[in-house]
Amino acid sequence: MPTTASETESPPAPAASADLAYASALLADAMGQGGSPLNVPASLAGQLWPYLTAQLDEDGDRRYRGVRSAPDLHAEFAALEQARPTDPSAPQLALARWPGAAPFALFLSHDIDQIYDRELFRVVADVNHIRRMLLSGERGSVPLASRRVLRALFRPKRTLWDFETILALEARHGFRSTFFVLHDRYWARQGARFSYDDREIREIGRLALAAGCELGVHGGYYRFNDAALYRQSREAMAEAFGVEAVGIRNHLLRYSFPDTWRAQEAAGFEYDATYGHRSVPGPRSGLAFPFFTYDPQRQEASNLLELPLTVMDTSVFRYLRLGGEEALEFCARLTERLAGHGALITLLWHNNFFNEPEYWDWHMVYERLLERLAALKPWCATGAEINRWWRARARVGVEAKPAENGRWEVRVRPAAPIKDLVIEIADGARWGTVTVTGAAHELQRRPERWRVLLPELAADTAVQLTLTPP
Repeated sequence: MPTTASETESPPAPAASADLAYASALLADAMGQGGSPLNVPASLAGQLWPYLTAQLDEDGDRRYRGVRSAPDLHAEFAALEQARPTDPSAPQLALARWPGAAPFALFLSHDIDQIYDRELFRVVADVNHIRRMLLSGERGSVPLASRRVLRALFRPKRTLWDFETILALEARHGFRSTFFVLHDRYWARQGARFSYDDREIREIGRLALAAGCELGVHGGYYRFNDAALYRQSREAMAEAFGVEAVGIRNHLLRYSFPDTWRAQEAAGFEYDATYGHRSVPGPRSGLAFPFFTYDPQRQEASNLLELPLTVMDTSVFRYLRLGGEEALEFCARLTERLAGHGALITLLWHNNFFNEPEYWDWHMVYERLLERLAALKPWCATGAEINRWWRARARVGVEAKPAENGRWEVRVRPAAPIKDLVIEIADGARWGTVTVTGAAHELQRRPERWRVLLPELAADTAVQLTLTPP
């Protein structure tokens, strides 16, 4: 997607050297260098930096004029992955980005904003939708929308139906997802439409957990950037569902740098999934993989991991006003292209658009998009699992040293337990044999590449690879 846009933010202040060092380290992490130095051009780090900082809240600040298209830096990232080491005689080593060297990762997520059909604000929103269709030309069906209002008033849907549908669609492919459950003021205009004390939401939580899914906090509109209130939401979730939430996504994707990340980290969250624009699909910063957020006071990475958003249903159907097969092809082109770059693809589909005749294509696109992505064999995991994997991978040390007779010895040592780690040796034609000691392993030889699969490593396991020329 192009980077030009008719409305852009004011240019941010030039990045300091420490800031560029952070951007360079972030890219080295993503390229799987395992602590090895990576020559990241200052121009690329400088191009990336403005997207990671200086962003205002799209909803809270009505003066906001955000970047209205996602930048595309994947050609530059691919060039980095193919770059030679600083020592040209050293082997080209990298940690595969995903477990088992899966081609890409898929993060399915759902924001639970409302669960009841017969609910005042939902009925009012539907009536306003009909008014806008009649007076402003908004896309939709007046007869179907009118039927939705009548059904909600006189014959509301069974509350669990949408969630059973979502879990069934995902289970077809062995997928599991994360549900972010809104916690905020009750009956406020932008607040929650249910309470954590409601029997129905607890049943929904039990259903999701029984399917192996994750529950996270959907950060409240009226709790924005307040660490104490975020912490209250985590505590409320623990009491209601018996889980310690490690992930959060803010309602309406509210985000401002650096306050959002700072408050979320202070509240005890390990990862955030807010980072995206409501009006534009595609990775907000061009980074379609996890990254540790930035602390401007310390001028270094913080301990909060960001799982950036890729596609949200409302962005496609409401902001871009796409529908039917056109919406499906748009989503498929975007996600399949990112899959080819080994990306993290994050989908956000709201529960209340399933099983709705007027929104049949919202349901259809999600169902068929999962089918197309499943055919590409991703690693699909919950946000908590992706968070654990990326953190463990980031703590794997890789050290390569020359030995006699042209051999190289590579030492791999994880600082945390990790499963299905793959060491990739890109210049495989240079090495006649690769031997591995110190752990159970599987060797795979490709024409131009060696892969070493390490199914399970405990913390501080010492693994040695010996690379011998033909």
